[in-house]
Amino acid sequence: MGKFGKKTVVSADLSNFMLGAMGPSGFGKTTLMCNVGHKLFGDDGYMIFDMGLEDGVKAIAGAIAERIPNYGKLREVVEDIVKNKDTDYPNLKLVVIDTLDAYFEVVEDYVIKDWNASNAGNPNFVKAKSINSVEGGYGRGMERVVDTAKKVISRLNSVGVGVWWTAHVKEKEQADLYTGKNFTTITANMSMKYFNAIKNSSHVVACGYYDREIEKVAVGDKNPVTNKTKERSTLIDETRKIKFRDDMLVADAKSRFAHIIDEIPLDADAFIKAVQDAIAAEANGKPELAPATRKIEAPKIVESTSSYDKVENDEDTPPFDVDTPSEPAADAEVLALGADEREKIIEDIRLSFKDLPMDVKKRIKTLRGESSLEASSDEVLLQIKAIIDSELRIEID
Repeated sequence: MGKFGKKTVVSADLSNFMLGAMGPSGFGKTTLMCNVGHKLFGDDGYMIFDMGLEDGVKAIAGAIAERIPNYGKLREVVEDIVKNKDTDYPNLKLVVIDTLDAYFEVVEDYVIKDWNASNAGNPNFVKAKSINSVEGGYGRGMERVVDTAKKVISRLNSVGVGVWWTAHVKEKEQADLYTGKNFTTITANMSMKYFNAIKNSSHVVACGYYDREIEKVAVGDKNPVTNKTKERSTLIDETRKIKFRDDMLVADAKSRFAHIIDEIPLDADAFIKAVQDAIAAEANGKPELAPATRKIEAPKIVESTSSYDKVENDEDTPPFDVDTPSEPAADAEVLALGADEREKIIEDIRLSFKDLPMDVKKRIKTLRGESSLEASSDEVLLQIKAIIDSELRIEID
């Protein structure tokens, strides 16, 4: 090998990666980060930056945090860490920005004030009242905010301190670029320009949500005219969970590690294990190429009759509802998929998935198990494609 170009070695130290956790207010994002920081690095190894008006750490006993109400305090703290890392902060490995939305509010406020102060003596200068008036508008003010925010993170990274973050969430209607259809996603409650600037640099973006079980219960007696009983939807169970990947494209989650588990309960140990396992799988190298031919075994799946969306196997049930061959697909040999073909099939599955009926989605998710689409075998991808193709044929007919 020449002078340039080195083989990448994946680090096992989580502070070398940027991780983010989003979720509703009061979900437990800050508590999760405190617990993960303590377990991985100890009390002198992490610090929460309690940004703006958040005040989230007040309710967490023992959290290691610093209150940062404005950019002046942010700069003071960061520069103190950078200048005195070896003496005052020798074990500090991680800073958690809590929350990212408050962080950008602090930086944006500074950029506006700095712009006004720098141009106060210019003739005919009109003070900017919002970021849209900074540097002549047209998004240039927001670009300056992004640049300033990233420089702060780079300062910490320059002395070996990793940066993680939390963020609040909102529902957002988006249009699919390929189909033009609208869909709802859960994403950060902030400017998408600001969020994407950090999301694109993050290795893992976890999205917290409430997994609820809702049951309809009868209320009162039957109506003597309609002979119907009034029903009310009642919440019977609620669990806090975190998604690292979401094939339904509801959660704006992300992972650069192909083998990360799709979701976990809201738990520090589960969070650490999920990321460490994904890093370990990547560090051990990608799997060897599959043989040129292989046999596909079709799964035997039955739709559940349970009201709680359970899916079970049944030996007497054919693998598919439509166009099922009389002989099992296990007798068929197919060529192994190439990289481009795999990528196209995964893209087609993602684009089609959100428009499928819920029962078909359950069959596909059961077939895929805990693996992401990228980590699924060729057999599984082809089986999922067959299910979707069957469903699309039904719609056309």
